[in-house]
Amino acid sequence: MKPEQVAEQTEIRSNIFRRTYLKYEFKGRSHMRKELKADLETNNSERTRPAFHRIGFNKSSIYLTKAAFYDARGWDHGRNSNGSYYLFSWSDWRAKGLLGFELGDESPALGKAILIGDYTPENDDIRDVKYSTNDGKAYFKSALAELSGNKLEDDTPIKIDVENFMKMKEIIPTGAQGKAIYGEGDYIIDGPAGTGKSTTVLQKIKLLELHEKVKPSLIKVVVKNSRVVPQFKALLKSINIDDISILPVKDFIEETYLTSPGLSVSSLTNLNDLAQIASKAFLSVFDIRSIFSISYIPDSHHWNELYELTKHEGNFVVLAEGFLKKAKEIRERKVKNDKTVSEKYTELKISIEQLKQRLTLTVVEKNKKSLFRKLGQKVLFSSSKSNDQLSLNDEANIRHHVDVFRGKKQKVIDDLKFRLGEELHIAEKTLVEQLDTLKVAYVKVLCESQKDEQFKEVLNLYFNKIFFNEYRFHTIIIDEAQDVSASYIELIRLCAENTILAGDESQNENPEGVGSWSKLAIQESFFKDKKLKVFQLRHNFRQTYELGNVSYNYRQLLLGRNLEDIKADYFDDQIGFVKPRLKIISQDEEFIELVTEQVQYINKSFSNSFPLVIFYENDSSLDRMQKLLLDQSLSYCNEDSIKSNSDILLVNIWEIAGREFPVVLAPLTATTSPSTIYIMLSRAKFGLTFFTGVGKKIDDHIVTLCQKGLIDK
Repeated sequence: MKPEQVAEQTEIRSNIFRRTYLKYEFKGRSHMRKELKADLETNNSERTRPAFHRIGFNKSSIYLTKAAFYDARGWDHGRNSNGSYYLFSWSDWRAKGLLGFELGDESPALGKAILIGDYTPENDDIRDVKYSTNDGKAYFKSALAELSGNKLEDDTPIKIDVENFMKMKEIIPTGAQGKAIYGEGDYIIDGPAGTGKSTTVLQKIKLLELHEKVKPSLIKVVVKNSRVVPQFKALLKSINIDDISILPVKDFIEETYLTSPGLSVSSLTNLNDLAQIASKAFLSVFDIRSIFSISYIPDSHHWNELYELTKHEGNFVVLAEGFLKKAKEIRERKVKNDKTVSEKYTELKISIEQLKQRLTLTVVEKNKKSLFRKLGQKVLFSSSKSNDQLSLNDEANIRHHVDVFRGKKQKVIDDLKFRLGEELHIAEKTLVEQLDTLKVAYVKVLCESQKDEQFKEVLNLYFNKIFFNEYRFHTIIIDEAQDVSASYIELIRLCAENTILAGDESQNENPEGVGSWSKLAIQESFFKDKKLKVFQLRHNFRQTYELGNVSYNYRQLLLGRNLEDIKADYFDDQIGFVKPRLKIISQDEEFIELVTEQVQYINKSFSNSFPLVIFYENDSSLDRMQKLLLDQSLSYCNEDSIKSNSDILLVNIWEIAGREFPVVLAPLTATTSPSTIYIMLSRAKFGLTFFTGVGKKIDDHIVTLCQKGLIDK
């Protein structure tokens, strides 16, 4: 088959999904038509505030519109053929708890959610309607067309819009959500409502318990008020977690702090600065890495600073001076020990030379006597230089005796070095153990110097983080953190080894809330490489069903699990695209044909212009691909020399994690690891073709997926 014929067939296949809404079969079809009718009625009666999202309950529904259509009336009551409904802006604070609703989640006022709907209002119609229910999923391209039975005027095969394809949630997080889940230390998860912030932090909790074995008592979820506690408990229960404590911000502060502090940001900043300065001075003076070094030079500047910070407090000064004195004694012992060992080596060197001389003289004399006996006559050997020379065997014997001697003496020296080293090690260890006592005394002096009890308690926590790595909790998650004050966020951070803020800067409803992450009281811990550690969650573009099914099941095989068809997780408009393929290449011309075919597929099937992406493994494979493409009519480039409007983009396979590409050609070699294959699978959005040479060993999981018909070969 010619490349243009393949591309034409591929285009037709990829557009099948656009007419599937006319043939959609679903056991609750009549029920879905009823829901569709009610939503269309609501759309036509609310033209000035069209809804984009719906949560259906047994006897009522919640409709959400954009912030641009905000109405001061707040809740807007109405009725349609399906019963009563409420419509309000998604930016309304009362929508917060509903935006993340999933099927089965409970609302104290409305009951259990039985339907989740998303669609786009378009004049007197609603388009691209997606319903999720306990019975399954339904997709309708047009409510008017479905209800009237008429064909849409614009229902003709159209090209795929890459930019607006498949804005849906995902069970297995990828991209930004995955990065946020596996983030380390203190960081921020930022994104508009519905982008999965709550799901992400819940997945984080799940991983902490499953993989890091963190006890539930060491994990805390802090919410801005008591109204959202039931919601979080329900979400936690949905992933089989029911032992995590959830508290409103004020309740957490009151339970954690003895003095119930209400410190200002400036007060916290001052205390943090004091703790940082004091810690730096202490760690500089008592730097364990250098204090035992023979070349150690006392830090007089920071020592004077310690004096000033502690107000010359007697007990601490005595302890500090005693510590430094013992450290000096240890350094002096090191010098003495080194001298002793050096002297022993000098003695050994002299002894070895003396031994060599004695052995040599003995052998020479022995050789003289032996030669005299053999000749039977008296010879003046002293006048014969040649007779003083040693044979190779003589020299070997002397070396052997010297080596034995050296070994015995070296063992004596080694034993001495070990004994002296052990004595020093014990002395150093004993002194290091005293450092904690010194730290405690130091912290106590500085905390007691604070007149305010709140200041004392908070300053002590700062030192706990810096000096002792002692935390009440392993991880604290602050939900809707933009509505929590900067001072409360900092007070919460002081109680945990890791703090995760989840929220949206654009939805600040509390005037006292931090609002912007740039206004955090202490930002240093949320920074890495001078950049704020923010994981931005946006509307994620997902893979087609055909690709997603292969990607998911390849992962199943990696985990030793059974294959599953995940078609039920997809809507009709996400089904009907090309399957991933495996192409066996026997000669260079076939590779060129494959590339040409895929470039034609892109040009004919997509409304957006983008290059075909070909992964390469190393510089050698990059050079080979470039040589193959050199004499072709297709333009190409790599990421080191990007050219606009190129037909082909060559991308290093080790630089694709976390990225997405519409159509991909991916190499398979005998050494391609399963983890690399899985990454390649997850990077393509619409089309993926693996290619390999004839006779090459193919990954076992890929072979299985080919045999099961998930990958075309």
